[in-house]
Amino acid sequence: MKKNFVRVMLFGALTLATVTYVGCKDYDDDIDNLQTQIDANAAGLAELQAKVNAGNWVTDIKSITGGFEITFNNGNKYSIVNGKDGSVVEIGENGNWFIDGVDTGKPARGEKGETGATGPVGPVGPEGPAGPAGKSPFIGDGTGEFEKDYWYFYDDATDKWVKGDYSSATVYAVQNEGLPSFTLHVKDKTTGTELTTILPTAALISSLEGVTIENGKITAGGTKELKLSYAQCKADFTFGMEDEKKEFKKNDLLITNSGVLNALINPVGPDFTDSKYQIYLMNSQNEANFVISKIEQNKTAKPLTRATEAKVNRGVYDLTVTLKDGLNLETALPADEAYAFCTKDAWNNEIISAYDVKIKPEAVTSATKLVDAAVSAKVGEVQVLDDLAAAATTTPMDLSTVYAYYYKLAADAPEGVTLGTNEAGKQTITSTKGQEAKVEVCYITTNGIPFDGETHEGIDYSSVGGSSAPAKLTVTFKQIETKSLAAQTVVWNKSEKSDIAVSAANIKAIKDAITTAKLASSTATANDGDKVKFSGIASGDTKYDNLKLTVTAAYKGTMEAVLTVDVDATKQIVFKLPVTVDYKTPVFTKTSGMWTEDGKVSLLINETKNADKIQSISLEREMGSIFTTWNAITGGVTSGIYNSITYDVDKNGDDHVGSVANDKFTVDMAHAKDNMAFSVDVNCQPNDATEPASIANQKIQFISLSELLKSEFGATDAKKGITTAYTAETIDSEIDVLGDIVWKDRKGKAMWPTADNNTYDTGTLTTADAVLALYGYSIKVERSDKTNFKFDSTGQKLILTDAGKALKGLVKDLVVTVTITPSISWSATSPAPVVKTVTFPTALFAD
Repeated sequence: MKKNFVRVMLFGALTLATVTYVGCKDYDDDIDNLQTQIDANAAGLAELQAKVNAGNWVTDIKSITGGFEITFNNGNKYSIVNGKDGSVVEIGENGNWFIDGVDTGKPARGEKGETGATGPVGPVGPEGPAGPAGKSPFIGDGTGEFEKDYWYFYDDATDKWVKGDYSSATVYAVQNEGLPSFTLHVKDKTTGTELTTILPTAALISSLEGVTIENGKITAGGTKELKLSYAQCKADFTFGMEDEKKEFKKNDLLITNSGVLNALINPVGPDFTDSKYQIYLMNSQNEANFVISKIEQNKTAKPLTRATEAKVNRGVYDLTVTLKDGLNLETALPADEAYAFCTKDAWNNEIISAYDVKIKPEAVTSATKLVDAAVSAKVGEVQVLDDLAAAATTTPMDLSTVYAYYYKLAADAPEGVTLGTNEAGKQTITSTKGQEAKVEVCYITTNGIPFDGETHEGIDYSSVGGSSAPAKLTVTFKQIETKSLAAQTVVWNKSEKSDIAVSAANIKAIKDAITTAKLASSTATANDGDKVKFSGIASGDTKYDNLKLTVTAAYKGTMEAVLTVDVDATKQIVFKLPVTVDYKTPVFTKTSGMWTEDGKVSLLINETKNADKIQSISLEREMGSIFTTWNAITGGVTSGIYNSITYDVDKNGDDHVGSVANDKFTVDMAHAKDNMAFSVDVNCQPNDATEPASIANQKIQFISLSELLKSEFGATDAKKGITTAYTAETIDSEIDVLGDIVWKDRKGKAMWPTADNNTYDTGTLTTADAVLALYGYSIKVERSDKTNFKFDSTGQKLILTDAGKALKGLVKDLVVTVTITPSISWSATSPAPVVKTVTFPTALFAD
């Protein structure tokens, strides 16, 4: 196994310096206070390992003066400083090992890129904890072929250890490639004994599970089937730019796509995206022709269900899967079989899922060739060729449909045209003057056929056009001018949306820039994506005389309408006209006398009567009585100036407090509130866009019902008040417990316990409770003893039941409590309850 050193490794006498406290946990106390020198002995390393095993892992190692600083996941930092012989070893930009800033000339990574044959691993002291083996640089101890106190570097090219410079280092840390850990080495210079301990660099993965995510639903039991496409090279050939040619062999497999599978990784707390874990695929024979090239946290706009600005779904990851490079059809044809997700922990222990990862390779036997295309570019600007190919004005080149491609200038390319490569590695093109240049797009189809203009023996081109000719991208470089036109305002009107004239001054500016001689031959194009775009382009010398501006989508604000005019083959003018889209704004003029000083409207109490007696009421208000301009607003909808009027009515719980119909708001007394309001929106929807846009809004707040429906609950005679205690004189006594209480309406008329029959139609409203209900009022009368007491037929007087009268020989007075509770459904507060007691003395029940 190849390993890379941690970016900075330190050698020398190991000491643990002062700890900087960032976080705190009980199991960290000992390690936080460890100040004594850690000598090269097993006990010291075992103690450090034990503290880490308690739950910490390393998140960072960086160079400091005289040593290096280790940061753990809980934020605690530990400074390990060296002795006088300390050396700093790091990988330089050229890929070689550097010791104290000096290039050793020894590569940190072999050119082959694959693991070589197993070689010696360096001297090892007494047996320590199990850990990963590898081919990291080490210091010889004089045993065997390894000379004492000299560095040894593994050479992948020769599969041998190579001697380096002398070193007196006694401690170093190595990052274990492919594992979430590094190994700390401590060497005793006297005995030559080397001890190691492994320090994890990530949380421990406890389990892997393949899952399926479809339509926001996650299911266990394996992944969905992933189809991966591959092609077979038809013959040996080389392909690529002159300095980057690559050899392809007959029957080599070309990977033509990748795909994503999903896994659930436990524990769900840590983020394993950037950890040192490497997740891979294996079949039951420990083989796989697939690799996982990327791991990312799964994100969705809505939570995943087991039945339904995207958020991370805890524990769920997207794993990008592709075929291995370098596979050959003769030796490694991908098999359609089940695989498992695998990884290794810090100690090289393998963690594996069930064999329910489903991958199905599919061979590509045919593919579509690229089609020649043409595009315009600006003189003097560096253009990315990929962008030009995608923006071709004929048929855009879809380069995602080919396996590989590159660009080169055609043999007849004019002077002044240059190809280059930008910092992102993309090929570019530029020209010093207006002219046409042909660029050859060389490519390999997804079924493995190269089209680069070269002769390739063994490949039959007869069925694909007869030659290996590349595609042509014709780039016309033009002098491009940008001219600004005078701003215009569009007042949107549904019936006039396609008939907004470009001003005469702007039309003159366009024609003057093009010149009279070029008017007929020029070509003009409007930007289809503009929300307001040019239209009315004609032909001949009058091509620009009747230009229009068309509102194409729901929009309110300022933008630029763009008209691109190709004056000739090498000159282009881009006209930009700033357009402010506005609407004929409806005006809400408040009716004088309808609104209070604090901006509220009174509801109208509409009474339905029989003669002069009330039978029912409704609370409502006509929109036309609230606004004097209401008819003009509704007329705007009818005439097409506006699209619609909508209302947002307050709710009481899940139900609206009322509704608007036929330009009138009516309260629903069953869901009314003390303070109610609603908003009215006037909407426009240009070009029948999916969503309307509100262009005017007015909120209407109503006077509270407490103020509108003022009522009085209390004593019938204020001077006498309410009697709260009664004593019966005979066993047949009728106690009038309600006669001294009254609930009056806003006009002072009795509603309860007996409704005023001159005000209310008691033939229709047969009970006082029915009258209360008109206004959202109610009263509950409760007695504490329902066995011995009841109300008479009037509902006001309390009497004994037959059972009560039959009682004999009582030793205690018979007492009942009557509670009268008034309630207002739409109010948070109601009148206070009245509690009365009625006593029937024991003497009334004598034998």
